Amino acid sequence: MNHLRVYNSAARLDAVGFGVPIERAALRTLLEPFALTLAPENGASAEPVIWFELWRVQGAVVLGGLEQDQWFERAGRAASALAAGSIAAGRAALRGAAEGGRAGARYGPLGAVWGAYAGFWGSAALAGLAGLGGFHSRPALGAGRQSLASLRDGAETPAADGGMDGYGSKLGRAISSSLSRAFGTYHELLIGVPGVRRAGAGAPHLLVLGMRSDGAVSLWGDRWLGTGYRKRAARILHSGAGEFDVWDSSAAWSGKPGLRARFHFESAPNRRDAASPELHGLRAIWRQPLLGVIEGGAEAPRLVVTHLERDLAAPDVRWSALRGTLELDGALAPEVPAGRFELTPLSAALPFGAFQVSGLPVRLTYPEAAPSIESPAAD
Repeated sequence: MNHLRVYNSAARLDAVGFGVPIERAALRTLLEPFALTLAPENGASAEPVIWFELWRVQGAVVLGGLEQDQWFERAGRAASALAAGSIAAGRAALRGAAEGGRAGARYGPLGAVWGAYAGFWGSAALAGLAGLGGFHSRPALGAGRQSLASLRDGAETPAADGGMDGYGSKLGRAISSSLSRAFGTYHELLIGVPGVRRAGAGAPHLLVLGMRSDGAVSLWGDRWLGTGYRKRAARILHSGAGEFDVWDSSAAWSGKPGLRARFHFESAPNRRDAASPELHGLRAIWRQPLLGVIEGGAEAPRLVVTHLERDLAAPDVRWSALRGTLELDGALAPEVPAGRFELTPLSAALPFGAFQVSGLPVRLTYPEAAPSIESPAAD
């Protein structure tokens, strides 16, 4: 992952992806309003596709360049240093994070995050100081300095396995994980066109045609940040047996879903060989920056770019090729004709084939105006 970029969120994905063929004339109709063309590597010999990804997301916020779990780990270590042996401070931090998150939620998702941070720090500090006999005592001042050093150096210095420092580090990670599960786990559907380019820019991009989400935080973030993904509320059901059903918010959330996908493993499940040649084409797709569309009423639509970085080499990532079927009703994804499609497995020769991946770390950058984006770095 590129650590020079500025990120607004991070997550872990369990995902399924696949491409559905589209006629070249229909694709040109989709791209022309945005002055986009198909990139040379997706040229005349390649069959253009509409790209689908179905995600189960466990998300986290990135603040000040640090991911949520880094903030909480640092906070936990600092609080434990301040407490200087006070277990009460750790317990108070847990209660404070929970109460602060609930209180801040009335101001939106970021309010919930900041409320949890403030509750954690304030409760831990007050309990720690109470146990030390007051802020002006010499031990308390020393513990305060140690806590500040822990916050500053926490991400760079490994936590000890034992003692209060290790306890605080584990405590912070536990709170971060709980907060992510509380408001950051949801499902999404991405629909796009890979391998497109803007006039005068040689780097291929993936044009996001739209997204569906059952996560209120995600829907709010799309509008607030201006990513141009044009997310809409949806009901998304996913079973562990490889079944997905999606109902669009514009339709009744009952009866036949707008998208129904069924999969079974083609290759051995839970593979770890991230360097496999079968993933070469997928990596090329995932290196492409995402083109979002901001629609301004009477104004012409404008394009914005984000980078969604996926780390296939992370130790917890598992993947496999899939074979399956897809049924579309023509309303949820109007770019693809209604009907039933057979989905063939991902392979070195078929980069748009179906696959599943689990435990995939991803990070999303803030949106930028399209003209300022450079070619993506090699994976």
